[in-house]
Amino acid sequence: VIAAPARFHASQFMAAIGPGVLMLIEKPLSLSGYEAGLMLVADCGKTRVGYNLRYHYGLLVLKESLLDGFEVTHASFTVRCDKSKWPGKSYEDMLLEGSHEIDLALWLLGPATCVGAAGSGDSWTLMLKHHSGATSIVTLDGTYRSHLREWSIGGPSGIRTCSWSDAAHGWRVCYSGFAFDADPMPVPADVLYEYELQDFLSGYSTGEPSGGCTIEEAAAVIKVCDEARRLTRER
Repeated sequence: VIAAPARFHASQFMAAIGPGVLMLIEKPLSLSGYEAGLMLVADCGKTRVGYNLRYHYGLLVLKESLLDGFEVTHASFTVRCDKSKWPGKSYEDMLLEGSHEIDLALWLLGPATCVGAAGSGDSWTLMLKHHSGATSIVTLDGTYRSHLREWSIGGPSGIRTCSWSDAAHGWRVCYSGFAFDADPMPVPADVLYEYELQDFLSGYSTGEPSGGCTIEEAAAVIKVCDEARRLTRER
């Protein structure tokens, strides 16, 4: 398991990878698409990357609705938090450290290209155009003084939203105005890490990778980050 600061992910991966090695890397995969490309070439098909929000019940509800045929034309994925209160100091900017929301956009709606971006440091807004035709807006704000996460998918048949905030003391899922509690209490991040690690360890015992996302999916997140940085430089 690689859980060092992101700047060391690529070098530690390259030092440890070999035939049959199963590896779980904490997100983000790397600092750049260049590093991600080197890691993809060296990988032996048994690496997973820790985007553990995929284990959250509210998101699984949204994923299930897509499998049931819910058509999505637009979506938004938002995280607002106080990054200054995170433990430790060895963090990258919010584009990488908040990339859970980018992963969720790609996981739910499929591959995408970043066609618009604004921001720097710990505050970013991205517009993604998915190959499916859907458009999503990703907001990553690490300067907020509380905590809020909200993911919304919408289409001709309505809007479905999963949200959480400190004030609400829990998660809620809303289908076009009809809300129900997905979990009446906040889900600690440690619980999602535990789900992910258990999944990875179950695959480790069989020699088959599981848990988190694939290295290819994680590299797609880094590609979107690189596109966002390029677009802001061109402004």
